[in-house]
Amino acid sequence: IRNPHNIAMIIEQAGVPVISPHKWRHFTTDAWFSAGGSEGDAMALFGWSTPAMAHRYARSAAAKRAQAHARDAALADLV
Repeated sequence: IRNPHNIAMIIEQAGVPVISPHKWRHFTTDAWFSAGGSEGDAMALFGWSTPAMAHRYARSAAAKRAQAHARDAALADLV
């Protein structure tokens, strides 16, 4: 690597797939809420001043998280 400060070059040479900042926000927000993180803590960590941004980035994977929580809670066994 000629310029070790060129992060894009390092990432490319490592074979890491490129991800846009927008996709990265969706990914990290989903991971946060999937791990049980709170909305308030997400706002503090990601620098959002209103819950609207948390809702925006969390919405794309909300169904997946709901299904996982239902499975983990064994709700089907309760019916």
